[in-house]
Amino acid sequence: MGDQNGILAKAFYKEFAVPSTSALRIQSNLIGMANFSPSGQAVSYSPRCSSKEFSFQPEAGKDYEVASIVNQQGCAVVVFEVQANGEIKPITR
Repeated sequence: MGDQNGILAKAFYKEFAVPSTSALRIQSNLIGMANFSPSGQAVSYSPRCSSKEFSFQPEAGKDYEVASIVNQQGCAVVVFEVQANGEIKPITR
């Protein structure tokens, strides 16, 4: 995710300032899409998907990234803490 910092970065990132005084609750909802051939036949389909809610307590002065993950098991939200060196570390509950 950290590589998405070019001219189209706004398509991937939306930045929010959140208080560290209360827990943050995050959920993603993805809209299903279908791709069709010129003959009108569906060639691929990704169903609509809603993740379970992920809650965590942000800490003052720390940065976080949130990613939506979709695979055969469904979809999920993953939260990463951005380290001082730019590396990201997943947050576990």
